[in-house]
Amino acid sequence: MPIYYFDTIEDTELFPDDEGVELQHADEAEAMARHALADLIRERLLDNHLGSLVIEIRDEQDEPLARFVLTSARVGFNRT
Repeated sequence: MPIYYFDTIEDTELFPDDEGVELQHADEAEAMARHALADLIRERLLDNHLGSLVIEIRDEQDEPLARFVLTSARVGFNRT
């Protein structure tokens, strides 16, 4: 079974995945990345940490397969 790696980038800090996960298909890896990103979003918003989050999937040959990106910002409104 192929191994997929899920590197995380929070703002400008890289957290590489050195272990990886064995999965049958790239579709499973993409679903896992989306779920992981959703969990990170929930944690960061609850901690009041607004910034960018990226999860990049790479294969055993170290080739990037997909990148999921979220950039959040607080938008204020002028009330006059």
